[in-house]
Amino acid sequence: AEVVIQRLDAALTARLRALARDQGVPLHDLLLAAYQTLLYRYTGQPDLTTGVLRAGRTPSFARVVGYFVNPLPLRAHLHPDDAFLQHLAGMSRALEEAVAHELPSPVLVEALQPPRDPARNPIFQALFSWQKTSALLDRRAVRAFVLHEADGDMEVAGVPLQSITLKRWVTQFDFSLMVGEGEDDLTLTLEYNADILREGTVQAMLRAYRALLEDIVARPDAPIGSLNLVDDAMRAQLDAWGNVGREDAPLPRDDLIHAWFQRQAAAAPDAIALALGDETLTYAALDARANQLAHALIARGVGPEDRVALLLAPSFDMIAAILGVLKAGAAYVPLDPSYPPERLRYMIEDSAARLVISHLYSVFSVQYSDRGYENADEELNTEHLSDAAPANTASELILDAEVLYLDELNTERWPASAPNVPLHPANAAYVIYTSGTTGRPKGVVVTHANVTRLMAAAQPLFHFGPEEVWTLFHSYAFDFSVWEMWGALFFGGRLEIIPREIARDPEAFYDLLARRGVTVLNQTPSAFRQLMAVEARRDAPVDLALRWVIFGGEALDMTALGAWFQRHGDQRPRLVNMYGITETTVHVTWRPISQADAQRPASLIGPPLPHLSLHLLDPNGLPVPIGAVGEIHVGGAGLARGYLHRPALTAERFVPDPFLTLENHEGTKARRHEEEKSEKIRENPLHPRHPRRIETPVTGQRLYRSGDLARWTPDGDLQYLGRADHQVKIRGFRVESGEIAAVLEQRDDVAAAVVLAWGDPARTEDMRLAAYLAPAGPTPPDPETLRAWLAERLPAYMIPAAFVILPQLPLTPQGKIDHRALPEPDWSQAARAGQSRTPSTPLERELAALWEDLLGVTGVGVEDDFFALGGHSLLVIRLLARIEDRFRVRIPVQT
Repeated sequence: AEVVIQRLDAALTARLRALARDQGVPLHDLLLAAYQTLLYRYTGQPDLTTGVLRAGRTPSFARVVGYFVNPLPLRAHLHPDDAFLQHLAGMSRALEEAVAHELPSPVLVEALQPPRDPARNPIFQALFSWQKTSALLDRRAVRAFVLHEADGDMEVAGVPLQSITLKRWVTQFDFSLMVGEGEDDLTLTLEYNADILREGTVQAMLRAYRALLEDIVARPDAPIGSLNLVDDAMRAQLDAWGNVGREDAPLPRDDLIHAWFQRQAAAAPDAIALALGDETLTYAALDARANQLAHALIARGVGPEDRVALLLAPSFDMIAAILGVLKAGAAYVPLDPSYPPERLRYMIEDSAARLVISHLYSVFSVQYSDRGYENADEELNTEHLSDAAPANTASELILDAEVLYLDELNTERWPASAPNVPLHPANAAYVIYTSGTTGRPKGVVVTHANVTRLMAAAQPLFHFGPEEVWTLFHSYAFDFSVWEMWGALFFGGRLEIIPREIARDPEAFYDLLARRGVTVLNQTPSAFRQLMAVEARRDAPVDLALRWVIFGGEALDMTALGAWFQRHGDQRPRLVNMYGITETTVHVTWRPISQADAQRPASLIGPPLPHLSLHLLDPNGLPVPIGAVGEIHVGGAGLARGYLHRPALTAERFVPDPFLTLENHEGTKARRHEEEKSEKIRENPLHPRHPRRIETPVTGQRLYRSGDLARWTPDGDLQYLGRADHQVKIRGFRVESGEIAAVLEQRDDVAAAVVLAWGDPARTEDMRLAAYLAPAGPTPPDPETLRAWLAERLPAYMIPAAFVILPQLPLTPQGKIDHRALPEPDWSQAARAGQSRTPSTPLERELAALWEDLLGVTGVGVEDDFFALGGHSLLVIRLLARIEDRFRVRIPVQT
């Protein structure tokens, strides 16, 4: 245990006493209600049980020597819209009722029989205590005794006392607030479990508690969800951390994606731009091919703010098509041929694509997969594709959109020079579809300015150059590809296009990295763990030319990188964790990773990139204090235009930025006024800020609500905690499945793990966890070993009921774990360590049938473990009730 101490001055103490007096409650109750509010706002848990320390010494025991102190559990239900005074009144009544029915803590535990965990108090983990120091005693000395400090000297009833520091100090609770009342002030002492909390976090919580008390006395009728927890000094610190990137670098002016590429092509026309297998394409050849396609598109009426869908496999044509669409002034809509046909049809319709660019083979592959073939590449005879009628074969998928087949396009008839299309950086560059909660994907509209800003912001940090070799590993329908493509082509590097069959084969991809001399590798953590497993299996790992390994797309468990650092160190390559969202143009933050970070079980994502701001806000839009969990809100020049054809959703997710200063706001309006007067905008009626168009506010005046959770650490780092909707409840316990997976991945024989919850979320008692693992070696761990490993590190309710061993975890085309491809476990077999004897007597068969009915499994054996098959304490109670009903025998739960 450790402690932090803070004193509340006489002025604030007097105001608190006055408020308590006005409400007819003790000051103790007011401070306790505020403590519950603090815990609610930090944790987001509306149902809280807090321990309240009671003296326990009734008048009849006044002269008896002994320890009578009793922690009384007090349950509270908090709602953000409840006024604080309403909560205070309800809490005071609840406390009176609890005192009237008080039981000694051991008796209460025996009666309730809560799940036991040696690391936790069985009923509550947060305690509140009140100590009133007599005016006859030396308050400084009393505090030294209470806090186990040295040099506390005082005299009581003629007996001299001296405090001595304890060599070892432990705490019974994770978090205990002790309030010491003096004559005119209050002393707050927070005792905490130093194994799970850092001193800086606890200090910030005390500061938040003080800020909360100050707001309570100023606005006692305010809803508890709106009360302030951030003092002025902390607010300034949070603003500094969140706005560190806002003005770090000048924004590129009047720049377009293809214009940046064209400058590189002009500077080094013979340099290799693309490589695929043994074939290469120079910058000049790629530029010419893109120009010819752009002229062909313009001839078909394609222009600014049009959308052109691309249905192409990774190839030179795919990159040329992207550039050609941009040069024609339109935005490209990437469609991955591996997507289900129904999803592709929807995206073509929803985007209102003016044109679809494809290969005959891509369309046929999709059609054949729609007819039930598992592998269209094997089932389709491609020798006769050229004889097919394109319009007819595409009609099933493309519907009413015009199709341009690159196989049949005669590019020689079009000039190789760049077309002259008036365009503004605020014009749309691409529309990428992301998953939506409605089951239908939503298109995110990203502009040229968004992309050029990203690369301009990254260059001072990474110093990319023509010597770099990048991989296009990810699907172009995943926005990580935007970073991969232009990171190479904006700075003269070479882009290695990775065929899908190699991207799905970690062994082959690892060999390609070495053979091609790749220097910049972008990976999701899931995909990189597979590469690490490949390297670990080799007796003599090959030399890699990697200079940067950049993570993105999902949370990174830094402890999983320990083995990599042991082999490579942390200087070359440098590993960087980057957080971002499609709606904020790929990347928002960056965090170089050191070897020391591998000892920290957290996903640290670092500060925002230049031109961006980042705020952690609670559900009421208020900044959360240091250490508290908040939703990531991103502002600045990286914000996309919004969702295509979804104005309501755009307004819901892209909200006004309340953190812009008036000076910045007026400056933005002035720049917009000048832009609207400019001749370039007036000449382009499709420009988003043309006077005749109504569009979203200027980028920089909005915040994007990400739905991701994070917390500020005391040293200003940002810890990513996952999606707000990835938490599940198991029998009333809130569980983050990523935490369980991270513990499993600490084992040497586990290469990667993911944990899913199965069952009806509305019936949390029926929810069961299943762990899916890819082994790190030829011998996979057995379920009993894994269960024992987790039992040593996690509470019982976080132990999966089933363990499924897979050769490797399935990945989506974007390189993330494909949760939908994970099979439901065979609950009857997954948790068994071996064969169990089949029930042989009538009694055994009846009991086995009861187990099977409750657990939803089959084939229960006599030696099977009820808990290993998915049972838990609530099901035990139901089982005993059924046994009593069937056999008229009562069996105690303890048995």
